[in-house]
This record gives sequence, C-alpha cells and structure tokens, in this order.
Amino acid sequence: MRLSSALLIAIGAGTAVRGPTAGAPPDRTCRAESVLRADARTLATSHASDETVYRFAQGKLFLRHADRAEYEYGTLVETEAGGFRFAVGNKTVLFDSPDARAGLVVHSDQVEVRVLRLRCR
Repeated sequence: MRLSSALLIAIGAGTAVRGPTAGAPPDRTCRAESVLRADARTLATSHASDETVYRFAQGKLFLRHADRAEYEYGTLVETEAGGFRFAVGNKTVLFDSPDARAGLVVHSDQVEVRVLRLRCR
C-alpha cells in the first residue's frame, strides 16, 4: 500500500507547471528521515535512513549530502495553488501545510523512484 501511494504521488508529479511561484515555501531547513526506493523497471523496493539536508531559501532548493557540500539544485515552481506542492528538477516536494514543517520529496527518473520523509525547522 505504501509503495502504491508513493508511485501515485510520483505519477502525479507530472502536474502542469504554472511557472516560477511568488508563493514559494517559507525559508526552512529540512532533514530527510528515511527513504523508500523503488526500482523503476522491477518495482523492487527497499527502505533506508537518509541524512540529506534540504534547504529552502528565496524560492530555491539547496541540497547537502554527507559526502558533498551544499549546492543549488534549482528554482522551485508551484504546481498546486496553496503552497503545498512544488517541482524542481526530478523532484516534487509535498508539504503537509503552508508553514512547511514536514513533508515528502518524490524523486523520479528512469532508474528509480525515491520517496523521502522530511522534518523541517
């Protein structure tokens, strides 16, 4: 059931994009807590911990990994009115509320689909 939901979210990530948003999420720093990975061809899944840092600032997403310094991933684009869903690159960010205290990130490409749970401050 969890994988089905994750894949439906990933499929929904193709929602029409309206362009750069004036309603960007608030500036926040979030940490990934866990990740669900699904192989794009076989749908084989695995769970793991993840410590990627997602920093949202001035309408952009910045990423930092344990083995890589922070870098700019791209400009967020609002894909759903209300400040809950944003797209950037291969990622869709789904916040649980406009104050962006928690949410999900769905990364989808030809190799895998990853769903990460975020906790933000």
